Amino acid sequence: KESVEKRFMRLYVVRHGESEANEKGLWAGWHDVSLTEKGMKDAEGVKRILSRYHMDKVYSSSLKRAKETARLAVPYLEAEVWHELDEQKLGVLEMMGKEERDSRYGSILPSCMDSRDFSFFGGEDRDTVQKRIWSFMKEMESEDPDVFIAVFTHFWPMIEMVSYVLGRNVGADYVFPKNGSVILFDFRYGKWRIEDPFSF
Repeated sequence: KESVEKRFMRLYVVRHGESEANEKGLWAGWHDVSLTEKGMKDAEGVKRILSRYHMDKVYSSSLKRAKETARLAVPYLEAEVWHELDEQKLGVLEMMGKEERDSRYGSILPSCMDSRDFSFFGGEDRDTVQKRIWSFMKEMESEDPDVFIAVFTHFWPMIEMVSYVLGRNVGADYVFPKNGSVILFDFRYGKWRIEDPFSF
């Protein structure tokens, strides 16, 4: 392990490995899907990145694909589940094929996607996702300043974490976390910094 004198709190934020929904080009949202074989390899790649340091804690969303990635990437710690880290809920759009989505909702879907407001479909709007992700980030600010934490989450929560640190809303055109990518945040002297976008 690389020796690092801990004088600050670090979050190694990971997007889960490829899921069965990712493989099929479907939107999973809150639907529970497992990792594919490639997703397991993604998790092994995360393990190689994180193995340079000793993680003190592991936090994961409640969804299977994130928990499976956490188990494979940091096998020596059990993940603590935080529902705040769950992906954006998409309601009836979850696991619906693109052709069906477009035929049923093509007239309204583009504006919903632009605003990230899926409440019409029984899902969440962006404000709801932001509130829970930003609540998580505020909780992390009260963590012990000398801990390294691996956080296993999803595409949109990672974008909202970046938005929180930058103090402005960003989208997928600014940062596009791929499956198995890691973004390093650290918190010191009351301020967040984004350290290393290992795999934007």
